[in-house]
Amino acid sequence: MSFRLVARQLSSRLQQHVAAAAAIAPSRSTLVRCYASAQSYESPLQDFFNRMEQKGPTTLGSTDLTPPPERYLDCGIPESALRYSTTSYGRLMLVPHVHVNEHKVSVKIHTSKLPLNELEMNLLHEIVGSRLNFEKEELRISSNQFASRIENKRHLVSMLNRIVFACQRLAKEIGKVEEGAV
Repeated sequence: MSFRLVARQLSSRLQQHVAAAAAIAPSRSTLVRCYASAQSYESPLQDFFNRMEQKGPTTLGSTDLTPPPERYLDCGIPESALRYSTTSYGRLMLVPHVHVNEHKVSVKIHTSKLPLNELEMNLLHEIVGSRLNFEKEELRISSNQFASRIENKRHLVSMLNRIVFACQRLAKEIGKVEEGAV
């Protein structure tokens, strides 16, 4: 077959499809009636849209669009300072079908966000060891104890709370010992 013959056949098929679509499509008067009924619709958010156009405050009655307040861990670290990371692996063909480190979760936090003084930071370094990187000024801990990322994340938060509280408690005890020795 030549190219022209194929082009004519495609053109005639296209014309047939357009004619069929025109027969199915609603008439102009039906579209006008639908548009007229849409014009009578009043949006419950119309006041909000009007204030947006006027560049005014855009709060909806009782709905408050302000961001939620900052949340803190029990030890005083803001949750926004925690940076969680995990890795996703493809499914394995052999049993148990899950990679060994599939549920491992790590968290890192900048040392300036820790509510610790200099003595407490030294104690922190003694407790966590190489997990505290002084060059990058960050603490990185990880958990792979549970078979769920959510549980590992909760475990990390619990460990972080316990570490900070332990540093603060030990610093107080050291301070008491030094006062008694002086």
